[in-house]
Amino acid sequence: MIPEPTGKTHLRRLYAQIAEHYPEEELVYATLSGMLRRRFVRRVLRGMRGPLLDVGCNRGVYAASYRHGRVCGIDIAMPALRHARNRCPAAWLVRGDAENLYFLRPQSFRNVLATEVVEHLLDPESCVRGMARALGEGLLLVTTPNYRTVRPVVGRFHRYREFGIEEDSLPHTAYKPEELRRMLEPVGGLHVVAAGTVARETRVCQKLAHWVLRLLPWRTDVQSTEGHRRFHRIVIYVYRALQWTCLLPLVRLFETDGEFSYAIARRQPEGSET
Repeated sequence: MIPEPTGKTHLRRLYAQIAEHYPEEELVYATLSGMLRRRFVRRVLRGMRGPLLDVGCNRGVYAASYRHGRVCGIDIAMPALRHARNRCPAAWLVRGDAENLYFLRPQSFRNVLATEVVEHLLDPESCVRGMARALGEGLLLVTTPNYRTVRPVVGRFHRYREFGIEEDSLPHTAYKPEELRRMLEPVGGLHVVAAGTVARETRVCQKLAHWVLRLLPWRTDVQSTEGHRRFHRIVIYVYRALQWTCLLPLVRLFETDGEFSYAIARRQPEGSET
């Protein structure tokens, strides 16, 4: 067996700690951006039919919601798979490396999902090639964080240490929709049928929430876990107020870029050029 690079071994251990101790669903999916991303992914999943490969399935939040075929979830962290087993006992769950999917048979899954995975990888092109190889006649959906000006390389998550995780930094970049398109088409040999951004409303709602915080009689440290929760509850209240007053379409006119990028792709038709 070929030994793993030191960096990969270290990351495997770190992701296992995150999966075991970090309450991602409470802190991420309780935010407006997380809520809107999950809503978008589930909407795309509702249009899929047949077996689904969920790459980087984590605790199985999407695997559990898929109703149109068998699901295979792959994740590098065993604690994540244990949580996923409790949530979706009928799924196939495999401990595996997203950068090495060649143990899967070609075109063995009609659909493939990789949401918030590619940006964490040391070799994302290998993951794209592996997903393209496993993809059948259905769709591949990839989502990642978006960025405005400078593309990040390392993400720093200061709250990790509050939960006993040994480090607060890990590989974490971002992609614009056109960058995802360029990755999927030449590298994966796929045809991108849609690309764009999700959660355009988030930045405006966060700015308005900061103004609300200034009006409150108490101070909130948004860097703390409790302050994070309180701030993002206010963000969601602001979003719902804009929704109720029919002002969200106006917000979308000012914000053309969302928090997350996505690309939806198919296999190239037989006989066409890649």
